Amino acid sequence: MTVVLDPDVPMPRCVRITGAQRLTIVNRSGATQGLRLGPLHATLVPGAQHTFAPLGGQFAPGVHDVHLSAPPLNAEVWLT
Repeated sequence: MTVVLDPDVPMPRCVRITGAQRLTIVNRSGATQGLRLGPLHATLVPGAQHTFAPLGGQFAPGVHDVHLSAPPLNAEVWLT
């Protein structure tokens, strides 16, 4: 599943994934973005992407925020 950080808002703003799926974040915001998803961290320069390992072993089912260091708004991951 992929979330793209556009200059205005993440697309999609919320994603639903299973514990076996990987989450990829692509930075098209034009600014360097620091991301935090629970204990996981990454820094993305413009145009870069980061793929997290499957989240099922690290997170309980539910909604988790992907916090960003600069606008746009945060994204949400619904882990099922």
